[in-house]
Amino acid sequence: MTRYDGRVATRADRERFLKKIDQAVRELRSRRVAGRWSIAPPLWRGLWRLGVKIPPPHFMPFSHYCLVLALWFGFLVSVVALLWYDVSWHTFVAIVIAILVSGVLVRFKAWSCSLPRWEDYPFVDEDVFE
Repeated sequence: MTRYDGRVATRADRERFLKKIDQAVRELRSRRVAGRWSIAPPLWRGLWRLGVKIPPPHFMPFSHYCLVLALWFGFLVSVVALLWYDVSWHTFVAIVIAILVSGVLVRFKAWSCSLPRWEDYPFVDEDVFE
């Protein structure tokens, strides 16, 4: 994950990050790592549009991936609980199991394809060659 170093992110930093995301997604598609919705899920695309610097799921550590999903599904279950008042503990258990299984599958796929950590992912800025 990108570490906070006290700098304010500039537009150029954001554009460079989005280019790195595009490059990674294109490479994962060309290597047939996973389908389009698995490489860049809608939740991640939404976070990227909001300016959150979060790597694609296949480049995230297991704990960070599970944390992002837990926060998202925790929010959704809270909204459902507020609207319908009928959320049992079974729902929470099912969500936790789904998050853990999803995390294991994503990390296994990244491991089997020998994907590097996001910080070590080689980024080639195409503007340099133009």
